[in-house]
Amino acid sequence: MKEGKAREATDELASYLRRDPYDVAARQTYLILLYQQGRYAETACQATSLLKDESSWSESALVYRALAEQSLGQTARALMDFRDAAVNVSAPRAERVFAANSEIELLIRNGNFAEAQKALQGIAREADDFAFYYRKGIVADALGHDVDAQSAYQSAINKAIKDSDRATALAAAGQVAMRGSRWAEASGLLRAAHEIEPHNIDLIRALVAVDRHLGKYDEAVTLMRAVLAVAASRRDREVLAELSVSRKEWVRAAEQYTALLEEPGGVEDRYRLTMTLAQIYQQLGRHLDAEATLRKAVSIKMTPEGLGTLATQLDMDGRTSEATQILETSAALSPSAQVHAQLSVLYEKLGNRAAAITHLKDALRMADTPLLHERLGYLYAGNGSYASAAREFEQATPRRRPGLWHIHIAELYAKAGDRSSELAHLDLAAAEPLEPASRRYVERQRGFLHSQLGDTEQSIEAWRAAVAAGLDDSAIHQDLGFALLQLQRWDAARAEFLRSNEREPSPRTLYYIAQCYGKLGQPDIALNYLKLAERDAQRLDPSTRKALYDELGFGYSADGKELEAAAAWRNSLGVRYDAPIALKLALAERRLGHTDEAETTARAIPYAELTVPQRIMRAELIAEILEGKRQFSVARAALVEAAELQPTAEHAHRLGLLAQRAGNDSQAVDDYETAVAREPDNLLYAESLAYAYRRAGRTREGEEILERIVARYPDRVAAYRELAYTQLALGRQNDAATTLRQGIDAQLATTPPSESERASEALPAMRAEYQTLARRFATTVYESYRANGGPAVGGTLNGGVIPSAGGAELSYFPAGALNRSDAALQFTGRLFWTTANELAIDRQSIQAGLSVRYKPLAQTNLFVGAERLIKVGADTRSDWLLRGSFGLGNEVERQADRTHWKYWQFYADAGYFVSSRTEATYLEFRRGVTLPATANLLITPHVVLAYRQQSPDPSRTSISEGGPGVSFKYLFRGSRYEPHGPTFDALLQYRARLSGRGHGDWVLTGVARF
Repeated sequence: MKEGKAREATDELASYLRRDPYDVAARQTYLILLYQQGRYAETACQATSLLKDESSWSESALVYRALAEQSLGQTARALMDFRDAAVNVSAPRAERVFAANSEIELLIRNGNFAEAQKALQGIAREADDFAFYYRKGIVADALGHDVDAQSAYQSAINKAIKDSDRATALAAAGQVAMRGSRWAEASGLLRAAHEIEPHNIDLIRALVAVDRHLGKYDEAVTLMRAVLAVAASRRDREVLAELSVSRKEWVRAAEQYTALLEEPGGVEDRYRLTMTLAQIYQQLGRHLDAEATLRKAVSIKMTPEGLGTLATQLDMDGRTSEATQILETSAALSPSAQVHAQLSVLYEKLGNRAAAITHLKDALRMADTPLLHERLGYLYAGNGSYASAAREFEQATPRRRPGLWHIHIAELYAKAGDRSSELAHLDLAAAEPLEPASRRYVERQRGFLHSQLGDTEQSIEAWRAAVAAGLDDSAIHQDLGFALLQLQRWDAARAEFLRSNEREPSPRTLYYIAQCYGKLGQPDIALNYLKLAERDAQRLDPSTRKALYDELGFGYSADGKELEAAAAWRNSLGVRYDAPIALKLALAERRLGHTDEAETTARAIPYAELTVPQRIMRAELIAEILEGKRQFSVARAALVEAAELQPTAEHAHRLGLLAQRAGNDSQAVDDYETAVAREPDNLLYAESLAYAYRRAGRTREGEEILERIVARYPDRVAAYRELAYTQLALGRQNDAATTLRQGIDAQLATTPPSESERASEALPAMRAEYQTLARRFATTVYESYRANGGPAVGGTLNGGVIPSAGGAELSYFPAGALNRSDAALQFTGRLFWTTANELAIDRQSIQAGLSVRYKPLAQTNLFVGAERLIKVGADTRSDWLLRGSFGLGNEVERQADRTHWKYWQFYADAGYFVSSRTEATYLEFRRGVTLPATANLLITPHVVLAYRQQSPDPSRTSISEGGPGVSFKYLFRGSRYEPHGPTFDALLQYRARLSGRGHGDWVLTGVARF
């Protein structure tokens, strides 16, 4: 053993112990030699043998067995033996401490730090050296007790005797500070250790890490180059490359990482280095290289990180669709909230909000965070799903000062149309502290929502709170005005609208001020405000502008200004078509006399947009317009609509009138019968029915109705007239005359004595009609004088086809001849003559005539007849005259209550003399004005044109004349039943010769009729 021959010594001891196995000292020496030679199994056996024998049992044998077991990897047995040795109080202190330290060392090595901590506590009183505190620091550090670890290491630093121990403790304390991110403290500790061991590579590496965190990249580079100069490793070169990245030396970093990738390495290392190189390329702007490098990294190891970075690069290059596919692969490979959130962003960029929402929902299922709810809320909002967006934002509501957040949610519910939820969040916002501007917004909006939900009182309260918060603009007072208007607080509403207009003049506000004044019973002031609003009407929204024009129309119409009302309603329809207003416009146009415009407007009104009363009014209006245009059939068709909607007697009567005027007598009868059936006591309807019966040929029925009327209403003058006409239609002319006499008596009986007979318009007409009906004979005497004589045109008084200067004529009108009352058949006898230069009658020219005339048409003055001319004077001869005459215009007759009236007359006469085979034609036209000089004297200045043609004409009597003239007609007083008695007409004309033999001259004619 002294010569250092441990093996030989061991063999000698083994040989010796075979001879004397109970030598305890030899056995213990043998045990030590076995352990020193690394013969741990034999050491354990020998130690076990010693421990079995009480005589040879020793603490050292137990310790050596534990050391051998530790070397053999029998950790549990070793720990048990170390623990037994440490607690053996009979053992020397040094051995117990060694055993305890060995146990602690083994526990630390095996990572059993909790047990190690207990063991350290067990020897705390026994140990107070560097090793104890160092191990205590290791255990506390491992258990995460940074403060205890730092304290223990500091004690170890203080207890260290050797510089190497102090350096070790300083390095350990530095590592604890690094893990706690106390970089400045870590730097101090590690630099102190580095000063002791300047060549300690691990210390230098730790200092590099600290300098990197402190931003001391230059110092870190210097230290790392020192490491590389001594013991270069792949990791050290990688750290140097990382420092280049930190210093933003991108080109150098790219070179360094490229070099690192050329070295052999594992998958993880190559993946990590490739990813970093891709990031460097991105910084250099080499996007294609970055993409290629990222694809290479993914090919090395497909990870979510790599796929995500590649997707980001593709997105930056504008290849969002490819980026999306890459991330879909990542999601399939390793789904995570982050990947789904990133996919959501990409799909949103692609415009596929549905997919973006789907992926964000997937992210929320993996990580339910407020941030993800917020992002999903924005997506829903962008997609127009405002209610869903609001619900997501509700789940992301912050706990501190959530007022503005509630406002934002309320705005989303507003867009979703959920007024109740919007109001709920505004109420929550109102309960929170808010800036004045936000407070004003919230209260205003709350007022609006309460108004929308029908809670007007609450809306007023909210808006007044907004005013109290400093909101004093035009709009808030206008809103208050509307709310008060809704509650019919007219005066308070007017005050708010006036305040609104003071702050910002507005036609809309003026319109509502007018509304208030109208409700307060001040229409004139209301109309003035409407006019003020109209000046700036284009600023109004269409609805209010239309309402303004509507109200203006009503105001003007009530004021009697139909033209202005029509213009206002026309403007209203220009804003937006409205059937009731169109009907108002049509009525106004009708009142203005613009019938065509009124009809066009009324017909354009859609039927379905009118109420039943409005439909009736429209139909009546169209019918009235068409009636004015004399389109009676169309007017009746229009009125039928009103009658169907409102079947009244009045409508039926109006239908009958229109049918009657259209000539549809049978339809008129039906309509009048309906009217009478609905109102049997209505006198007008009964009279109309009687008249319709007569026109429809049911004259007898008409007479019966009229007889009942006059019997019931003996003062009904119009009924007498209608009865007379009916009796005439039945051919009973004498009865008709009698009825007219009764009508005249009734008229005179109802006229007060203080009033003139002219007070009745019907009386002159009835007298004229009676005079015609009662007439049986008529006598006419006339005489003309022409100073220079010569051929003359005879004229209408003396027969146009036979020239004569004077004559006398007696006519007979048989009553009811041919069942007519218009003197359709006339018998006449006459004498006529010519004169010389004086008024004396030329007896040689006297001729007599007997004639019969027939009037074929009741409403036309056309007569045909035959006359036997009888020779009386020597210059005449007998002949047959076939004759036809036609007249238009009117005689000079009296017209009540008129200062003048137009007069015109056209007369045509054609005849054929049978024996002489002579044809003669006479035409005369007069045009003038009649002036009533007195009640009985009528003066009629006029012009006259006359033409006579005869063939053959040997005496050249065919001439034409023309010139001015004047008529003086005197009407003698009539009887009770006739308008006047005999008449005398003095006619003075200057007739200038226009063609034919002779010359112009004055002609004086006198005519007396009896």
